[in-house]
Amino acid sequence: MLLFTIALAVASCGEKSGDTGDAVPQQARVAAAPAPGVTDSTDWKNVDQALGRTGKVQPGEVYKYSMPRSDLRVSAGGVAVKPALALGSWVAFKRADGTAMAMGDLVLTENEIAPVMR
Repeated sequence: MLLFTIALAVASCGEKSGDTGDAVPQQARVAAAPAPGVTDSTDWKNVDQALGRTGKVQPGEVYKYSMPRSDLRVSAGGVAVKPALALGSWVAFKRADGTAMAMGDLVLTENEIAPVMR
């Protein structure tokens, strides 16, 4: 369900009509690349709302959400693992040719796996 919600939110962030697509030569697209800190014409507010947090612009026109799991208490060999060290989930999005690519890493408990996989 979460993945469907994220996909729906990303789909609603599509580029505005009138996109010239491949009609613009590659050299012109590179020359007209957005300024640093600007991902593209995508409005990420719908994704922010779906995830309940604000993402951050990363190098390469990537929009990333970090989701630390401070609710978990984990130890390895009797040593407590700090949440900031290894218990952070994240998901990142990048617009590409009118679509969006997503990549991420989720820290889940055993009971959370099945609902996420649906």
